[in-house]
Amino acid sequence: MRKLLGAAVLFAGVGAAQATPPKQQSFGQQKLDAIIKGRRQGGPLDCITLRLVRSVEIVDGIGIVFETNDGVRYLNRPTTGADRLDSSFIVQTDTHSPDLCRVDVVKLIDPGTHRLEGVVNLGQFIPYRKPLM
Repeated sequence: MRKLLGAAVLFAGVGAAQATPPKQQSFGQQKLDAIIKGRRQGGPLDCITLRLVRSVEIVDGIGIVFETNDGVRYLNRPTTGADRLDSSFIVQTDTHSPDLCRVDVVKLIDPGTHRLEGVVNLGQFIPYRKPLM
């Protein structure tokens, strides 16, 4: 009986694990939709000027949104490591130029423990601007 119960718990856990990613993706996509709502997408850019960035927001499992002083929001979908993106983490950059570019690697840091939780390789930056009135 104990073996059967253990197997049932194991299978229940596997089902729950498989059901979680679509919900997380759905939540992340809903958050991204809210961030870019009412904005027009521009052409992809290889770099943005880091000193003009006023805020950074992680969209779970999808990308990182960098908002600049002029209100443009740049979505970056990392080429690797997007599965590690979690909105509870802090993005830490380490560049040797005034720009943040698609070849750069950023670190994901746990704000409570200051522990490195992962790294992502940045992709291109997609600008989203408010339409002119």
